[in-house]
Amino acid sequence: MQARSSLVNRHAVLRVAPFQGPAASQAPKPSARRLVNPTTSRSSLPARRCAEDAVVAPSEGGPSQALEPHQALDIYYLDNGLRVVFLPNPSPVDRFEAHLEVHTARNHPLPGSVDESAEEQGIAHLVEHVTFLGSKKRETLLGTGARSNAYTDFHHTVFHVHAPRVNAGTGAPMLAQVLDALAEIAFEPEFLPSRIEKERKAVTAEAQMMNTIEYRVDCQLLQYLHAENALGYRFPIGKMEQVAGWDRAAIMDFWARGYHPANATLYLVGDLEPAAARAAVRQAFDRVPAGRRSVRRDAQGVAAVELPEEAHASASATGAGTGGAATHLSLLPTSLRPPVQHAWGCGAAAPAKPPPQISVFRHRLLQLFQLSLFCKLPIQPLTTMQDLSDVRALHVVQEALQSAASAHEALVATAEGISAEEVGALARSLLSFASHFGNEAQLMEEYAADPEAWAAPGPSVATAAVACLPAFTDASGHSSGGGVPLARGASLATTQHVDPAALRATAPAAALDAALDPSAADGDADDEEPPEGAVRFRLSGEEIAAALAEAGGADVAPLPEVDVPEHLVPEDVLAALLEERRPAWVEVPGAGSARPAPHPASGVVQRRLSNGVALNYRVTPNEPRAAALRVTAAGGRARERAAVAPDGTGAVTVGVRALSESGTVGGWAREQVELFCISKLINCVLEADEEHVAMDFHLAVSGGGIAATFQLLHLFLEAPAWEGAAAERAKQMYASHARALPKSLERATADRIMTAMMGVDRQFRDPTQEEIAALSLEGMRAAVSAQLRAGNLEVCVVGDFDPAELEDAALNPAVWAEHNAVRRRHPLYPSVTLALLTEVVNSRLFTTVRDTLGLTYDVSFELAGFDRLPAGWFHVAVTSTPGKIGEAAMASLRVLRTLRTQPISGRELQRAQRTLAARHETDLKDNGYWLGLMANLQAPGVPLKTLDCLRDLRAMYDTATVDDLYDMHQKASFGSKLLPQNPHLYLMRNIPQFNFDDDAIFSCIGVSGREAGAVKDHPLLAALPAQREDGAGEAVVDVKDADAFFSAVKVFMQQMGSAGPGGPPKP
Repeated sequence: MQARSSLVNRHAVLRVAPFQGPAASQAPKPSARRLVNPTTSRSSLPARRCAEDAVVAPSEGGPSQALEPHQALDIYYLDNGLRVVFLPNPSPVDRFEAHLEVHTARNHPLPGSVDESAEEQGIAHLVEHVTFLGSKKRETLLGTGARSNAYTDFHHTVFHVHAPRVNAGTGAPMLAQVLDALAEIAFEPEFLPSRIEKERKAVTAEAQMMNTIEYRVDCQLLQYLHAENALGYRFPIGKMEQVAGWDRAAIMDFWARGYHPANATLYLVGDLEPAAARAAVRQAFDRVPAGRRSVRRDAQGVAAVELPEEAHASASATGAGTGGAATHLSLLPTSLRPPVQHAWGCGAAAPAKPPPQISVFRHRLLQLFQLSLFCKLPIQPLTTMQDLSDVRALHVVQEALQSAASAHEALVATAEGISAEEVGALARSLLSFASHFGNEAQLMEEYAADPEAWAAPGPSVATAAVACLPAFTDASGHSSGGGVPLARGASLATTQHVDPAALRATAPAAALDAALDPSAADGDADDEEPPEGAVRFRLSGEEIAAALAEAGGADVAPLPEVDVPEHLVPEDVLAALLEERRPAWVEVPGAGSARPAPHPASGVVQRRLSNGVALNYRVTPNEPRAAALRVTAAGGRARERAAVAPDGTGAVTVGVRALSESGTVGGWAREQVELFCISKLINCVLEADEEHVAMDFHLAVSGGGIAATFQLLHLFLEAPAWEGAAAERAKQMYASHARALPKSLERATADRIMTAMMGVDRQFRDPTQEEIAALSLEGMRAAVSAQLRAGNLEVCVVGDFDPAELEDAALNPAVWAEHNAVRRRHPLYPSVTLALLTEVVNSRLFTTVRDTLGLTYDVSFELAGFDRLPAGWFHVAVTSTPGKIGEAAMASLRVLRTLRTQPISGRELQRAQRTLAARHETDLKDNGYWLGLMANLQAPGVPLKTLDCLRDLRAMYDTATVDDLYDMHQKASFGSKLLPQNPHLYLMRNIPQFNFDDDAIFSCIGVSGREAGAVKDHPLLAALPAQREDGAGEAVVDVKDADAFFSAVKVFMQQMGSAGPGGPPKP
């Protein structure tokens, strides 16, 4: 579960920072776990895809013609006031989703965080936890193939379930069971004291996990963007000191005020029959009372607030209410919240305002200069054809900015009928907040001189400006801070933790509140002494504002027009190549034919070209008129030469990045290749891992997309662009990543434990600064090119395409027997049983460590294995506070050891089988999942992977037994580690069998901050050598004396005694 923020207004933003992609036009939203796109309107989608999806047939009504609603959309109200929105959707087949949203309505404040009182900050999020995890009916969904979760944002709490149409265990329809669970979660919770205490701990642990520098940056941005309302400081995670203090009565009071049907909407979408869906909704929710805010009235009654007109129509159509069609429900709100006030950056008065002061946020963990200029604009209704045209024009502006293409080129590819003049006027109005920052008087003069050249409502001005700066730099000018380069949404992936030692408060809850409070975040860096070899980075808001004003007055020449090629390989060149090489299909190994029929179980077709390239493809309607293509070259980092040399460690991974940085192929300019891909709707990603170099394409099938993709692939393989400047950029990026290693809690701990387990083998570790500096362009070219050869390539394609077109472009069983001896010889046997075992362990970890003991918010068990490399390990990630990390880690270890003392039950296995089987069936609707299934089908290095594996996967899940899991438990040759987060403990092993004995585990504790704090005195570390610090602020435990460490583990476990489930661990 997570608390997530969601803003209801649209705003423009210009972010000046490296590595910015399309998300640079979106605004930040802090949440309890991650930051997501705050604009849910279609304007956040890529321009071409949005225009294609939103096409409405021309009508005689012209621009004022109203847009027709979706014909299948069904919106109605129950007698108790619950709003229901139903949309039948046959894809994916036999699946549906139900989202119950308890929202902040116009007349009904709560339960979003923006409407919490000053003494209730975080209570909406806590109520979400208690109601969701306290539901017994929700627990019945486990093992059925359904997935459920919940989140809280500024304005809503949402409970959602994704489920199969039929229960995988009972064969009964799932809809009634899902809706019954949602009704209990929202409207019939128990609020058991034990559950409240468990979730109080979980919310605190969740706040600890999100205590990252990225979250603090986004809080800073929101603080200034929404300085005039509560969105700038009333974040969903709340205040931990308050969370610790509410009693059961206060929590139930908040729930009673906001959780009633008239303040909720049920969204139901999926492969469902409308009449049956309506009946199931009424069966589940008609029993819920309307609540104290709802009253009935007859046709002559008078009420303070009525339901919307759509509710009246719904009641008339269905005869809802005791008084027939003339009777409907009305609401009597107990309180009203005025609408959220916003200072808009447009309108008649906006240009007269002075520019906002540039607020500066400094921190030692920031690595790059980052400037954000905001212009807040109101959401415009989308009700007419003219509104749709305006949205399309906005997307053209976004596309032109993001692709570096001219507005005319983007216009042609996006929507006919919109003139370049319209797009130019819109761009001039929307972007004046950045282009004329500090020159607002000049802006007004330009507007007055030619008002027709501007789109309504005229010029825009900045409403907020925030600069996020590194606190210190080294002598070379590089930041001495940690972390990867910041980008929009960086909080989704990174785990840089704020230094608790730098916080003014000392109590754990107060420290968290201080860390998450944007008003208290500024100024920390000014009180710190620069690290050794670093200097303070000084740049004021006034200096930044002056530079912006000066730049705004300069003339900027338009970009030259770019000639977009229709073909990357001219037709005459292609004809000459075909004549010279004469490509043909050859016999597929093991198939006895050059053109074998599609595999009867999976539908996969296999081909092999005369040059050795293997092709696997499958036609599927999962994504209409679209396809996904993956090219893999065996090798990856495993084939790097282990040395500090021009072609040594890092040559493949950095070299692949250099190719990606060049962005071109053949003799074409980068801009031409980029616009070619845009015009053909092709998206491409190139990357390397331990085993492969892979190139992923997502493309539109129409308009020659398949042929265009193969042309691009042909030139990439035959004429890649190896540029010195691109290679240097790639080296700088990896060097910056290496410098940041000591500043990242998770990465520093992971690197230490990998060193302990792998020794001198560096293929699973990032290259060092020394190794990166030694790389040369020619060395990287040689290392990568050696893998990108025809006989080493496999191409997999999944999508809605014509097989004949694909093949032309490429040239340009039964369930396994129950007998154990037979089933255990199947190639899938190890992976299937290990996956089931993983699911069982994860269920035990969550139930014990998280739910019963309340020691952590997040704990998970995962297996890391490879297709080609004879290596792997298992790891358990556990996150807790410094005072509890030892208990959480040892409790996790005890759970792993219960596989010996507490046998896996048939029910546990059945739940795991249903979960994995349902996940598999759902993922089969995803093209990316099919690419993974088909990868290595024709690879000599993976001889056991055949088409029969795809056929038998579901059967192998269904026929596995508890004995199989224990058989694999004894045979497995993987290792384990507890991955870190804040703080965290690693447990690793790399010897035969799942051995959890003391002498088979590698471990490491990582704690954010300058000192290890309470962890230093923990019995687990009593016998360890003295700690050392890597860089500024990262305490790392050195695990060189394994005997001393394992002795400490034994001492600690003896002291733990029978405190945990299962009593003292067996020796």
